[in-house]
Amino acid sequence: TSDPSELPEMRREIDDILRVTTQQADVPVITKIGDVHTRVLLSHIFDELERYPRLKHPSVTAMVSHDLKHKTDYAPSVIAWLDSVGDITLAAESLHIHPNTLRYRLKRVGELFNLRIENPDERLSAWVQLKAERGNGTHNTKSNSAP
Repeated sequence: TSDPSELPEMRREIDDILRVTTQQADVPVITKIGDVHTRVLLSHIFDELERYPRLKHPSVTAMVSHDLKHKTDYAPSVIAWLDSVGDITLAAESLHIHPNTLRYRLKRVGELFNLRIENPDERLSAWVQLKAERGNGTHNTKSNSAP
């Protein structure tokens, strides 16, 4: 570009690309913003959740805390189901559990934490927060333990 006023925005874009390429091993070292846009966007959303914890979904926070305290697998079950676009069989396979076990866990998520995963906005909110927490190593999406 020949317009110097665009340089700060270009610098931010380069910083975003570098952040993604250096923190995520599956991203090519040389890339452009169009190739990593989703990851850059998510990294900014994750930053906001860190900066403003009040933005976190209280039901998701309660579920993750419950999992840590009681060694349950509700959060990994929800994220597997969300990552599988609601496909119970695929999500259960990824967790190495029976589909009925996953159905039970998802039902209990609503009962215990009042997380309404049937609501698209709550699903999105839960997915973003769980994805952020998984990226930070808070929980593991592979499990074979009981509900």
